[in-house]
Amino acid sequence: MSPQARAADAWKWAYVETSFVDPVGITITRDTNDLGWYPHGNGNVAEGVAYPYDFPYDGWSSRGPNQNLNYYGASAFPPGVGAGWVLNTWAQFRNTDFEEIVVALFGVAGYAMCGFDSSAAVFTHNTNVYGLNSGGRGYWQGDSVTGGCSDLVHHNVASGFGYSTQ
Repeated sequence: MSPQARAADAWKWAYVETSFVDPVGITITRDTNDLGWYPHGNGNVAEGVAYPYDFPYDGWSSRGPNQNLNYYGASAFPPGVGAGWVLNTWAQFRNTDFEEIVVALFGVAGYAMCGFDSSAAVFTHNTNVYGLNSGGRGYWQGDSVTGGCSDLVHHNVASGFGYSTQ
């Protein structure tokens, strides 16, 4: 059921989106999680979906997304938060093209910018979005990047009520 149709039934929607962005502002990998839940359903009704993305003009290999949607009691959350749903997504992207371009453009200086590391860049997205019975929401992210040129990218996180436009 669409978020618009669920709205009539007092559903809540929350999202978390994490991304890695290159030095010129191009999003190179992204993972977005959308969670819809009925907060008064005591853990009976929820749905979740993940939208992984990698920059389409590079040579990527990927694993995932692995997606889990589970209901947890109050003891799984910090005291006073209550019970709720957790949508966890894990996805990993591997790339060597970006470093090859940097080195081709800048030579040894490009290799130095990449930390003299010729290993593949590996971008891992590990995110949770929470929907609580109280109607509240939250998120957690444990994203990481390793390998050549990985120190040139920056990481963004966005989260809120609603759903992504993926």
